[in-house]
Amino acid sequence: MDPGVSVFMDHRLRDSVRSGGKGTLERIKLFLYLQFFFVLAWTIYHLLIAQKGSLVLYFQDWYSPVLNQVVKFITDLGTVPMITGTLLYCLIHYWRGWAPVILSLLVEGLAIFGLKEIFGLFRPSVVLAAENLQIVEGLSLHCCNSFPSGHTASAFAGVTVMLLVRSNIWLQLLGFILAAGISLSRVYLAQHFIEDVIAGSIIGVMVPIFIFWLWERRMKSRRPQDERV
Repeated sequence: MDPGVSVFMDHRLRDSVRSGGKGTLERIKLFLYLQFFFVLAWTIYHLLIAQKGSLVLYFQDWYSPVLNQVVKFITDLGTVPMITGTLLYCLIHYWRGWAPVILSLLVEGLAIFGLKEIFGLFRPSVVLAAENLQIVEGLSLHCCNSFPSGHTASAFAGVTVMLLVRSNIWLQLLGFILAAGISLSRVYLAQHFIEDVIAGSIIGVMVPIFIFWLWERRMKSRRPQDERV
């Protein structure tokens, strides 16, 4: 293998390339199943059961000083802490393969920013203004660019990247719980509707998978012909 190529590939990436790229999904199969049922369940709820904003209003009945601060802490994990944690995790376990990691987080962020600007939908604070929503202490309710949820996309993207780098069943389970918790915290805090969270979770998972898949195909195409057999 060309030394210039091997700089960007560790043994996990080489193994997945030799298996025809199947390793990209095999490494996070449990996480993908959980995320699929997460999206499916909330999509059914949104389309067949609930009216727009009903989950936001439902969570309002759960408000308490302690729970509010716990949920606020969870939601704050979806921004800088998630990105920082992802980069540190990859620095430890994947320091020779940073290109797909950086690209995944960058493309996900740009995709969310672009879609927010394109749709420009109002958030619960505007749509449900007549409901006199409670506001968690220390939190400011935004008005615009509701769709899709950036915190949700960052959470699922960060977890997906980390799992693509190194994964086992327990990491996949804990990663899903963390990402799902951050996602639902956005609805609890009346910052997003459930449809914003559904879209954000899909984008956050699909972008890293696509970037890593492209990267592995690129690495495979650059290997000498005799190593591809």
